[in-house]
Amino acid sequence: MDEHMVLSDGETRRLRHDIIDYNRKGLSFWTIKHDGYARREMLDLLGQVQTEKPKAIQASLLGAQDQRKRWLKGNLYIRLPLFMRAFAYFLYRYILRLGFLDGIEGLIFHFLQGCWYRFYVDARIWEARQEQSKASTDFLEGQIRR
Repeated sequence: MDEHMVLSDGETRRLRHDIIDYNRKGLSFWTIKHDGYARREMLDLLGQVQTEKPKAIQASLLGAQDQRKRWLKGNLYIRLPLFMRAFAYFLYRYILRLGFLDGIEGLIFHFLQGCWYRFYVDARIWEARQEQSKASTDFLEGQIRR
């Protein structure tokens, strides 16, 4: 869900090398885990849940990486049409950010993370809106029958 670590106390150190998360749990585990993330993100994007933000990261196009990410998501991505934005984000990651250079592993990663997951969040948003619309219609029909 685009979480960022915020250090409130203590010191930081820069690592000399990358951290490699070599997860061997497989795609089924990944899919199940991301189902929960998609539900939380859908609720967050619909404004139904306010996530606790003890120290909010300020969104800024010209700021640090985490600030740019917040700005782009809140000012650009969120305004694109449902479903289309998943494909736009995948193309951005895979073509513009050169994800295709990562081979078949990169294709799998960028498609699942940058397209499938984002599309799934949008599908959950669409589903929630449909359920809300049906509930409103059912309520109004019940009022008219009285």
